[in-house]
Parts: sequence; C-alpha cells; structure tokens
Amino acid sequence: MESNVIHNKSKTDYLSNKSKRPASNSSKETPKLLENADKVDISPEGKELAKNANVETKNSTKDSSSSATSILKKAAKVPLPTPSLFPSSPGNLKKPSAQIRQKIEKETIFKPSIFFVSGFEFFGLSKDDTMEKMAANIPGAKSFKWTEQTEMMDEIKKHHRSQPIILVGHSLGANTAVKMTNELNTLDNGFRKVDLLVTMDAFGFNNDIIPPNVVKNLEFFGENNLFLNDGPNVARDTNVTQVINEIRVEAHTEIDDATDVQRKIFHGIDAVLASSKTESAVPLAIQKIEKNEKEETVIAPVIIIVEAEMVESDKMGGNFSEGA
Repeated sequence: MESNVIHNKSKTDYLSNKSKRPASNSSKETPKLLENADKVDISPEGKELAKNANVETKNSTKDSSSSATSILKKAAKVPLPTPSLFPSSPGNLKKPSAQIRQKIEKETIFKPSIFFVSGFEFFGLSKDDTMEKMAANIPGAKSFKWTEQTEMMDEIKKHHRSQPIILVGHSLGANTAVKMTNELNTLDNGFRKVDLLVTMDAFGFNNDIIPPNVVKNLEFFGENNLFLNDGPNVARDTNVTQVINEIRVEAHTEIDDATDVQRKIFHGIDAVLASSKTESAVPLAIQKIEKNEKEETVIAPVIIIVEAEMVESDKMGGNFSEGA
C-alpha cells in the first residue's frame, strides 16, 4: 500500500522538499467520501443512529419553517394604526361637551358664599336696605330677596366645597335661609356644610329645627313677636350643631337694625372667615435639625408664649436684662 509519509534526512532536505510537495487532495476527496459514506460497511446500530439523525434534522428544519410562517400570518392580521388614532395637533382632540365644561366651571370659585336675605317688604315687615348695607361692608357678600332661593342655590353650587357658606336672614328671609340649609343637606346638593346661619325673627312655624349640616346658628327672636315666630331654635344634633338663642325686646321690624345684633353678626362672620383661612394655610414652621450628621426635616406648629409679668412690667416702662 502506498504510503503518504515523506522521509527527510535533514532539516535542509525538509525545507527544500516542501516546495516540491504536491498539494493535498483531501479537500477534493472529501465530497467523494461523503458521497460514498452510505456504501461504507458499518454496524446496524450505526445505520439506525444515522437514520434518526437525518429525520431529526429534517423535522427541525420543517418546524422552524412552519413557526416562521405562523408568525408572519399573525403579523399580517394585526391592523396597522390609522392616522386618526394619532392626531397631528391638539386641535384634532375632541373637546369636552358643554355640560362637562359647565360642571367644571361650577367648581372654580374659591371664595366664601356670604348671603344676606331680606324678608317680605309689605307693610314694612322687612327692609332691603338694612341687609344690603350689611352685605356692602363685607367683601364678596351679596344680598337677595326671600323669593330668590333658586338663584342662591345656583350661586352656592358655583363655589368650591372647601369654601364656607354663611346665610343671614330676617323675617321671611330667615325662613328661606333655614329652608336652604335643609336643601343643602341632601344628596342632590352634595350635603353641603353651612358654617354659620343667622336667623332674626324667622317668620313661620316650621323653621325652628336646625339640620346637622349647620355648624352654628345665631337666633335672635323678639319676646313680644310670637305671632310672627314660634320661639327659639333647636339643633337636630347637638353633637355637630351649636344653636345660640337670644331673646330681644325690639319689635319684629327693628331686630335687624339693632346695633349690638349687627355687631354680633359681623363678629360671627369674621370668626368663620378667620377659621377658614387657618385651615387652608396651616401655620407650620419647617425646621432643619442636624442629627447624627444627617439632615432631618421636622414639621411642627409655631408656638409663641408671652409671660404676663413681662407684659405688665413693659407697660410700666420697666427695663429687662439678662441678669434680671
């Protein structure tokens, strides 16, 4: 058998014979070997293994082809986005309806609702000018007639729920104010809270029970005017409503003109407005304290203590020093 081994006597012979060595025909013989691979005499186990290998190769190729085809089919079913889904400018966006805009506008007024309600003017039972004068001295306050309950309700609904509601009424105006508090204490009107209700000789017999949505009620009624009112008011729930009844000696038409009554009304309104401002802007001081080489933020109320002795001594012109 012909041998492919070349013997060289020395390194010089190897280098000189290297250029003369014929090119290897292994690359040319490889296809022939693969071609005649099935003619090689191998064991039955080897043939079975080769057969299974060919089947698995064909199946894997087929599966990869079918999976790629299924992916393409699924992708073809996905609808392409149309230009209407991607507006080119905000102008193409659908604007809210008039009803939605109106609802939004009703919740945009962040001011208190302060209403003065006058009574029936027939025979001078009530006077518009007194209620108008009181309203004119409070910024943002408005005056209404006792018949304008619908207008007042619409006006209240334009104000934000966080803003206080104050109702001041005389005679039939006071009766209307009590009716409004009951109307506001319903689901249709959002169970709105009335921070202060002032009633002066409320005319009628079904206006002395104050609903629980009222925080405070000041009631001024004449002791000699029982024909025009049914006496003092009472809270439906004393746990949430404070009712203060005050008996007056004035006639029915004079209670709203009494100076001390007007003063108490203004002081009551001032207290509500001051409390409302405090709640909306809580006086907190943010103090930075360094602890364990870390900066911590502590929120705490500002408390100022003034000792009475220092105030009295200061009034007398006394001087204070650190050693005193």
